[in-house]
Amino acid sequence: MRVLSNAPDPRFGGPLQRSLSVAKKLRPQGIETVFLVPRGDDRFVDRAREDGFECRRIDQPRIRSPRLVGANLRFLTGFAGCVRTAAETIDEYDIDVVHVNGPLNYAVALAAARSDAALVWHFNDTLTPTPLKQLSATLARRWADEIVVAANAVADYFFDEATQTATVYAPVDLDRFDPTKVGASSDTLRSELGIEAGVPIVGTVGNINPAKGHEYLVEAFSDIGGPAHLVVVGKQLDSQQGYYDDLQAKLSEFGIDARVTFTGWRTDIPALLSAFDIFVLASVTEACPMVVLEAMAMECPVIATDVGGVREQIPGPKYGWVVPPEDSAALAAAIESALSAADRTERASNGRARVEEQFSLAACADAHEAVYRSAVTEN
Repeated sequence: MRVLSNAPDPRFGGPLQRSLSVAKKLRPQGIETVFLVPRGDDRFVDRAREDGFECRRIDQPRIRSPRLVGANLRFLTGFAGCVRTAAETIDEYDIDVVHVNGPLNYAVALAAARSDAALVWHFNDTLTPTPLKQLSATLARRWADEIVVAANAVADYFFDEATQTATVYAPVDLDRFDPTKVGASSDTLRSELGIEAGVPIVGTVGNINPAKGHEYLVEAFSDIGGPAHLVVVGKQLDSQQGYYDDLQAKLSEFGIDARVTFTGWRTDIPALLSAFDIFVLASVTEACPMVVLEAMAMECPVIATDVGGVREQIPGPKYGWVVPPEDSAALAAAIESALSAADRTERASNGRARVEEQFSLAACADAHEAVYRSAVTEN
């Protein structure tokens, strides 16, 4: 079986990381993957080719915010060419299944629908505006042989109960996110950031933008009694400079400048998660946040807001704490509760076990194989 995998963003982010990891796992099962990658960032293509995978580049403009008129004009004028290139690739590689990632990935989905290949359409966000959300759901029901969602919450967001979907959770690299391999990460981080021994570290990981709810976390942290230090890991986006400046102003307003550190972008996420006494996801919207699973894999106690598929990751208190989004008081109470909880270590251990059972690469690859074989049968 040959699968053509496409995501509209060429950067080596979540969908492409999942696709490559799964592709390597499925090779021994007789499923070979070809990647159709938009022009731009070359890191993913270089990595995939190093692993022996075929990659084809494509001009694939994306739908943007209505205020970005030029970008949306490029999407419209480039649509036919994108469909044509995708169709040529399907024919060239004799593709059996086209795996389209992203709810707005209309051009490649159309090319697959017009071909003899089966179409698997993968929905992986809960941010699509209503008119486009309805259009995507309608087209998926009409064109796709299998509709895949990143979490049950994503299915609820896009589809009614009559629409059949398959939930395929993104996998955690359990070899990389292994608490036994990080050594004395806590001491290293404390030394680097000047945090005294014995001071609990509350950490979060995510690019600095409003969707991640950093303002609610900062406000919650200002209400924490007793010593603690907040470490915020994530890229400071040029497009969100005003938001970052507002966060810095809040630190001064609350008088907690010395107790909060913004580290910027980091690559040593497993070590950081291992060093945190508590991990907090304060997001106001998510699909199925990988960083929650990564923290659980590192046996770091997790507090997360009740958004997207978080309840599917943390189905009860034995695995962590779940609080309402946009509620600083609830977040503060959960942080204080977690820092003093007698069963904090037990919850963290349960979290690792849950990731091993439900969110491993093996489980993800098996789910992909089942969807692909079902799509071919349905086609």
